[in-house]
Amino acid sequence: MNNLELFQKEKKFLVCIDSDGCVMDSMNRKHEEFFAPALIEIWNLHEYASIVKQKWNRINLYSKTRGINRFLGLALILEELQNEQIPMQDYRVVEEWTSNAEVLSNEALMEYLESTSFDDEARERSLKRMLAWSRLVNERIQADPCMVRPFTEVKDTLKEIAAIADIAIVSSANKSALEEEWGLAGLKKYTGILCSQKEGSKTLCIGQLLNKGYIKSDSIMIGDALGDFMAAKKNSIGFYPIIAGDEELSWKNFRMKELSFFKKGEFQKERQKALLHKFYEGLL
Repeated sequence: MNNLELFQKEKKFLVCIDSDGCVMDSMNRKHEEFFAPALIEIWNLHEYASIVKQKWNRINLYSKTRGINRFLGLALILEELQNEQIPMQDYRVVEEWTSNAEVLSNEALMEYLESTSFDDEARERSLKRMLAWSRLVNERIQADPCMVRPFTEVKDTLKEIAAIADIAIVSSANKSALEEEWGLAGLKKYTGILCSQKEGSKTLCIGQLLNKGYIKSDSIMIGDALGDFMAAKKNSIGFYPIIAGDEELSWKNFRMKELSFFKKGEFQKERQKALLHKFYEGLL
């Protein structure tokens, strides 16, 4: 797939789509079996495993921060653990880096480590621990043969969308994992561009895509998390929610009903408001 700089507009419409928990039925598995266990392992939190898993899953799966960038999620849980009187000497360093870095990715963190002369060895160790955690998560996800499983209504829906729109994957996940998952699932052929954590935030990526010449009323973001909605809202484009627990029905409804309203420029009115009400009900 093209990178963001080389990508060129081909069709009138732009449809941006999140991946984990939206297209791929993998979000719960990734967080429950990879992200939280790796956190426990890297920070030696075995004594607190139960509370760590509960907090991590609430932050990343069952609240308004669902779908948050992994490093922002890490900063949140380390602070929560510190507030629970569980010593987390790294949390201020993680919070500082996530607050100041322009891009939150392994590559950006590696570049920062390589280009910075550290007077504080403890701070350097904290950043290296964060990178080790993220790398371990990626390694374990990529080694899992059960990870690639799109929701059954996705393929038919993408096929219809691709007939009238340029499709952009806009995700905060790891780029190589996205490439592999969409390729193995047979979905890559419907897309023209992949924007991952490496390219920047979802808000930034959507903005750069719009600069290719799309009209905002002809553009939409499909996602399952509040961060997807906020990225769409900040760019003044439509948002169609994939409801957690009702993913198949959500995709079918978009294909059978909402796609036609989107093509006519009528989606961002009352139809979106009604869908957002149900979307918010599913988030704590």
